[in-house]
Amino acid sequence: MGKSPLCKNQEIELFIQDISAEGQGVGKHDGYTVFVPQTLIGERVLIKVIKAGKSFGVGKLIKIIQESQYRQHPTCEKFGKCGGCDLMHLKYEAQLEFKRNRVLQALKRIGKQENVVVNNTLGMDYPYRYRNKGAFCIQKIDGEIRLGLFEKRTHRIVPIDDCIIEDETCKNVISIVKEWAMETGVSCYNEETGKGLLRNIIVRSSTLNEVMVILCTNGRNIPKSKVLVDNLCNGVDSLKSIVQCINTKQTNVMMDGEINVLHGKDRINENILGVKVELSAKAFLQVNPIQTEVLYSHAIDRAGITKDSFILDAYCGSGSIGLLAASKGAKVIGVECVEDAITDANRNAKLNNFDNIEFICGNAEEEIPKLLKNEQKPDTVIVDPPRKGCAQTLLDAIVGAKIEKVVYVSCNPETLARDVNFFTQRGYLLGDIQPVDMFPHTVHVECVVMLSRVKE
Repeated sequence: MGKSPLCKNQEIELFIQDISAEGQGVGKHDGYTVFVPQTLIGERVLIKVIKAGKSFGVGKLIKIIQESQYRQHPTCEKFGKCGGCDLMHLKYEAQLEFKRNRVLQALKRIGKQENVVVNNTLGMDYPYRYRNKGAFCIQKIDGEIRLGLFEKRTHRIVPIDDCIIEDETCKNVISIVKEWAMETGVSCYNEETGKGLLRNIIVRSSTLNEVMVILCTNGRNIPKSKVLVDNLCNGVDSLKSIVQCINTKQTNVMMDGEINVLHGKDRINENILGVKVELSAKAFLQVNPIQTEVLYSHAIDRAGITKDSFILDAYCGSGSIGLLAASKGAKVIGVECVEDAITDANRNAKLNNFDNIEFICGNAEEEIPKLLKNEQKPDTVIVDPPRKGCAQTLLDAIVGAKIEKVVYVSCNPETLARDVNFFTQRGYLLGDIQPVDMFPHTVHVECVVMLSRVKE
């Protein structure tokens, strides 16, 4: 397409006929695609064009002329400003169907799977207060401390006193830190200059009623730190740990530095399906404990694990899935490139007295091909890769070793579809896909599926 048929700042009526994977409404104007945030399928809307590119435009919602039956009033007043949630204006049942359809369309379009079965998305009874980890940014603007989350696609903070999808503990921590910061006049980190002390506040909680507060700082010395520690201890129930992450690098990465314990322990306790887990400040664990158990239960069930099973766990993180497999008696080897995660995984294996699991620190795409050459062949490989999906060398090694079962846990339907296509083109049979709503009110969805090698 050549020149855009629309102009910036032009106002037009538009019928919304689809929702993109990012949760934006999609309409057509004389065949020209326009994306409009916070609109839903079936709505007729008045919009203002804020971008008019050659291939697509972006509009800002001015008025809803004809409203969708699936629209609801967002629970949070910051929805549409804060970048945390995408779908809070969509009724929850419709959110679950949106996610199922997103997975289905990705498997058909990218994965070339015409007869794929995508089950209904497994949702939550109460899709709020589900996050066990809240990470908040801090800025000082015109002398005012702003503590909250970034506006979508910017680094402008939307001030938040209470986030409805976070554990309620976050509300108390935000209030205490904000009051202390104003009283002490502590400097806040500036991304452009690399100056300022206070960078981020992270709150972790567990189902065992234990809380950790992490202060991310651009330097070691915190003014009146004892006052802050005392205020947190007095104002936050079940507080077991306050740690400082000293990060002096000019980077957006929060947890990149030395850990210093300010109060209590350096970790808190968690339990996943009967397996004991200790969480350090840098430990990775899914942020929704209820849905984590749902997701992992399906992964373990699909693997059909017995005491005679031999499992390779790729991209194992802190070892949660591998530990669950080991609890069934299977021999397990987990591989993860993050050293802190492997430290946690080994500690948790010892905590549970598992001697049938070991962890290797290294890239899965490098270590697992070596294991498949040197070890007795495993019957199952479990992969839980990052959003970019599995590395090609890992996929080649799994297929080349003729592994009987691959259990794929995915946080990205598009890369899942790509990797599924690779396996099915090489003699693997795709089972049904089970989406799990790990992140209500966002576009994100987790999936688990098993691929079985067809006997020659």
